[in-house]
Amino acid sequence: MKILQFQQQGRRTHQEDFLLLNEAAGLFLVCDGVGGSAKGEVASSLVAHTIAGQVEKAGQATTDVSAVHQFVKEAQYALQTRLADHPEEAGMGTTLAMLRIQDGKAVVAHVGDSRVYYVKPGKGLYWRTNDHSHVQMLFDTGVLKSEEEMDRHPMRNIISRALQAKADETMVEPDVAVVQNLQPGDLFLLCSDGVLEPYTPTDFIALLGNKDLKPEEKKAALEAACAAESRDNNTCILLEIGAEDVAQNAGENTGLTMRAIPSMLALNDEEHALGAPEEVSRPSASAASETPDAKEPHNRGKNQPLLNRTQLLLLAGILLMIVVLAVIYQIPDTNLAEAESAAGKTDQKPDNEVHSLQEDNATNHRAIEPEANTRSASPTAKANSPVLSENGAEGKPKDDVPPASTEVSTPNGSDHRKALEKLMKNKETALKEKLAGQYAELGSLAENRMAVKDASSNWGYVNEHGALVIKHQFKMANAFSNGRAMVIDDKGNRFTIDNTGTCRENCPTQ
Repeated sequence: MKILQFQQQGRRTHQEDFLLLNEAAGLFLVCDGVGGSAKGEVASSLVAHTIAGQVEKAGQATTDVSAVHQFVKEAQYALQTRLADHPEEAGMGTTLAMLRIQDGKAVVAHVGDSRVYYVKPGKGLYWRTNDHSHVQMLFDTGVLKSEEEMDRHPMRNIISRALQAKADETMVEPDVAVVQNLQPGDLFLLCSDGVLEPYTPTDFIALLGNKDLKPEEKKAALEAACAAESRDNNTCILLEIGAEDVAQNAGENTGLTMRAIPSMLALNDEEHALGAPEEVSRPSASAASETPDAKEPHNRGKNQPLLNRTQLLLLAGILLMIVVLAVIYQIPDTNLAEAESAAGKTDQKPDNEVHSLQEDNATNHRAIEPEANTRSASPTAKANSPVLSENGAEGKPKDDVPPASTEVSTPNGSDHRKALEKLMKNKETALKEKLAGQYAELGSLAENRMAVKDASSNWGYVNEHGALVIKHQFKMANAFSNGRAMVIDDKGNRFTIDNTGTCRENCPTQ
């Protein structure tokens, strides 16, 4: 399994996202704190650690759906216990995106608007969780017609469900889905809503589903876009399933209703840019051979003419009529151009509508709509577990600003990679300038970490902001790759550490 991740504070003054992964247990969590001054970062950390402790305690039984529901319930008990000791934190809460992989099967659970994506780039198909949000309800009831409309809606940050500490001890249930028969090359992405901010829904899934880009390139593209355009906290875990994660003799049935991934080459096509992705059931082998478009929906434009004979004749007739009318009424070309320009402008929604509505809620990142829940009791203490976790500092003010314009020009693959390389190089250059004079030597930046050497010739690591994340404890060190880095100690032992500095491979004997 290939595991990539990043976390950014963005333009917020505080970090309320929490990332936790335990590769040995196959557990991956992203939580986005809710509440601002009510300590959303406390809720996100507490929920993640409680679920991790429950998974460790349950062992192999954790892919059971009922067990996942119990883990989430225990996390809410932990919030209630916290609230009893800290009544001033009433209202704090968090979203949840959870993934548990074991024996060729995955269980996904989510609450709120943090998402989990399951992508099969080679098949051109994907599935994702549906947000517990106001705009999702409008879409489900037919008020909104596409994901693009949801993405532009002024109330898109209002969520209807979150894990919260409440005086009345009400509980919410997660949505749980099971993915059967994982295959090599399948991708999972867990993210907080800030990661989605720089993209239109079509652009986002097209990037994830691009079979010509490696997972590292997709992660780098997401990270660079968030750093440049997102105003929110950003947390992302990207996983690629390997052959070792697949059960023997596993079939192809996922157990989910998959949707077609739009082609990267068709992102500027109006039909792809404005239409909702089509839901498709996974075709059987025989059906796929008879209907190639179902297998590769994005190839439609390559193999079929844009217009058939009847449509061409109709178009010719319309053009002839326009010419005749132009001659009769002597309509200047400039008038036609002005009419087309005016018509085009009416299709664009002015940004100031979104700004004015969001400024009214400048103190909250997202409002939470109440919903009916079941009651539970018997709180339990927070459990500890040997996990790798990353968390920012303190709570953030929720001064939401709408995402950047949804009109995105899509570069080709070569230009795309060059742009990413340039961004990463600039990022590394800036970090080296910042650290100049502080360390005797600097390595290269990889996975938001840079190897640094102090005056005593000991090596360690700093993060992208220059803060020391792993102490100087090695005689030599290289850059991180896939969450690991090779180091050499003062006795000449070569071994591998993870992002916390813990030895993972070829560990020297004590």
